[in-house]
Amino acid sequence: MARWLIEIPMVTNDGQPKGVQLFHYDADYTAARTQALADVDTEDAIRHRRGARLDVSRLKIRAWVSSST
Repeated sequence: MARWLIEIPMVTNDGQPKGVQLFHYDADYTAARTQALADVDTEDAIRHRRGARLDVSRLKIRAWVSSST
């Protein structure tokens, strides 16, 4: 099973960039992507981004490579 880092850009109500919201999962690629898209609407995710909207069309998925050995 792979570990995935998913970045979804945040934007303010007027469309200005506001950073990214990160999710990470130990799952296959499709399951990780599906879970991230479901998790963006959770109360915790909304609170952490302080109400900013997400641009899911610019979602990025990368294999997570730990820097610790």
